[in-house]
Amino acid sequence: MKSILIVYASKTGSTATAAQLLCDRLKGREVTLCTTDAPEADPAAYDIVVIGGCIRYGKLYKPVAQYLKKWDTVLKDKKTGYFLLCGYPDSAEEYYDKVLTEEQAERAFALACFGGEMVPAHAKNLWDKLVLKIERDNILGGGNNGDQREDMVLPTISEENIAQFAVQLKALSL
Repeated sequence: MKSILIVYASKTGSTATAAQLLCDRLKGREVTLCTTDAPEADPAAYDIVVIGGCIRYGKLYKPVAQYLKKWDTVLKDKKTGYFLLCGYPDSAEEYYDKVLTEEQAERAFALACFGGEMVPAHAKNLWDKLVLKIERDNILGGGNNGDQREDMVLPTISEENIAQFAVQLKALSL
């Protein structure tokens, strides 16, 4: 059975939650789950590498972008998949075009969006809380006291997308 590394960076906890949900679906496989700055995050020791991160202000969260740059040469020889979390899952394809090189995207066994969350209380600083609150209020169409617009819903983590990604990983890891 092939070894799998799931490596991620999470600022507000959503990416960590999604990475753990993916790991949970791979029971019985040889899986290491860690953050991009952990000692075991060296992809050279693994057969399959999954890299996850969130989109922040239209860009890949910096620790994930730095990880991709640092390990680019090693990742060229690995089966690699990517997942994103973002406030606007419908824009995932556009984000992949922005945050991955053409070569990274072409080499990937999978590109997936695991949804996202907009929870101002999870933000670590005042600016992020304010931006999340404004975006959340725009989606809900009326602020904290307004009625949710029937055509808009807040993004959530997609367990269905995580399950589909896990199926692909299980097939590769045999």
